Amino acid sequence: MKKKILITGGSGLFALNCAILLRNEYEIILGFHNREVCLAGVNFKKISLENELEFENEINSILPNIIIHAGGMTNVNVCEEQSSLAMRINGKIPEIVARISYKLNITLVFISTDHLFDGNTPLVSENQFKTPLNIYGISKSLGEDLVIKSNPNALVIRTNFFGWGTEYRTSFSDFIINGLREEKNLTLFEDVFFTPILIETLVKITMELVNNKINGIINIVSKERITKYEFGILLAKVFGLDTKFIITGSIINNKKLVNRPKDMSLSNQKLIDLLEIPIPTLEEQMVLLKEQEKIGVAFELKTL
Repeated sequence: MKKKILITGGSGLFALNCAILLRNEYEIILGFHNREVCLAGVNFKKISLENELEFENEINSILPNIIIHAGGMTNVNVCEEQSSLAMRINGKIPEIVARISYKLNITLVFISTDHLFDGNTPLVSENQFKTPLNIYGISKSLGEDLVIKSNPNALVIRTNFFGWGTEYRTSFSDFIINGLREEKNLTLFEDVFFTPILIETLVKITMELVNNKINGIINIVSKERITKYEFGILLAKVFGLDTKFIITGSIINNKKLVNRPKDMSLSNQKLIDLLEIPIPTLEEQMVLLKEQEKIGVAFELKTL
C-alpha cells in the first residue's frame, strides 16, 4: 500500500509540481481552500485550516503519513496591504497544522521562504538571527517559530524555487521563457541576489530528508548565488532564446515594490553535510526544466 501525502496549498505552483513528481510512488491528496483543479492520478480535498477541531477531523479521515504544508499568502505586496490576513495565514494556520500533526504523530514538512533577512549578508546559514523587512517575511518568520514550538519533529524548509506554472499562476521562469518566446523586452534586476532551485530537485531532496527522519530548519537551495538578471540570461541560453530582449534593471528604481531584501541567498552547506549527495548545478536544473517541457509537464499544468 502506498504511503499518503497531504499537500496543502493544493492549487499552487509547488503543490502541483510536487504531486506530478510523486504521484506514481505515493498516494497524493492535494488540499485546497478555494480553487479546485483536476490532475490525473491525484486526489483533491477541500480542507478547512482555520478551525483546529475541523482540521483534526479531516486529518483523521485522510490518515496521511506525511503532511507538506505549502499553503500561504506569497504575494509580498498583498501581504503588506492585508497584514492581519497575512499574519493569520502565514503565521497562525501553520501552528494549527503543526499542533495536529504532532498530536497524531504525522511527519510534517513546512515550506518557508528566503525572505527572512535584511539582505545585508550573502549565503545566510540556518542559525542566522532573522531580520525580515516586510509583512510577508515577518509572517513567515512567525510561522516558522510556531511550527517548531508546536511540533519539534517538523522539517522546516527555507527555499526559493522555480518550475512550470499554470495559466492562473505563473512562475519567475515562466515569465522569462514566455516573454522571450513572444520577443518582449524583460527588465530583470541586476542588484537582487538569490539561490533558486528547481521544484523537482527541491522535492527529491525533501523526500530524502523525510526518509532519513531529519528535522529542524534546512536551507534547500542551489549552490550558485545569482542575480535575477543572470538567472534570466542563463535560462535563455539553455532554452535557446535571444538574450537581447533582457534588459538590466535595478530594484532601487522600482517604487511600486514593497521594501524587500536585495540579497536573499542562502547557504546549503548544512544540507550538503547532512546528506552528502551532489546537488545539480543551476544550469543542469534548467536543462531538466527543458526536459520537463518535452515530456508534457508544462502542458499538463497549463491546461489545468
